[in-house]
Amino acid sequence: MFPAAFLATDEILHRATRLVRDLRVDKAAMARNLEKYGTFAATERVLMTAAKLGADRQEMHEVIREHSLAAWADIAAGQPNPLPTRLANDERITRYLTPAQVANLLDANHYVGDAPERAQQIAVQIRAEIGD
Repeated sequence: MFPAAFLATDEILHRATRLVRDLRVDKAAMARNLEKYGTFAATERVLMTAAKLGADRQEMHEVIREHSLAAWADIAAGQPNPLPTRLANDERITRYLTPAQVANLLDANHYVGDAPERAQQIAVQIRAEIGD
């Protein structure tokens, strides 16, 4: 069993190395996907901020869910993502947050934290290990 396990491990390492070495990132496609879908993940920030400002968390969850489902249907129909506009114009939300605050909270660039820097550090380490 051990020889087969070592052979399998060797193959896994070779394939993983090849995948990482040959990986190409399409930054434009990533930006399009982030613009189209990023706001869905960022709605948690709207929910939590509104709740901290006195909104009922369950009510805000339902409001965001309602708008998210409608926005998803629009995207599926080939339309641009209307979620930021829908949330910024809903008086149940603007009772607690200004439209500008909603837009800022939904900006996915603020939502990723230090992930881009950490990813760059990992990429540098991987490239050093595989000799790229």
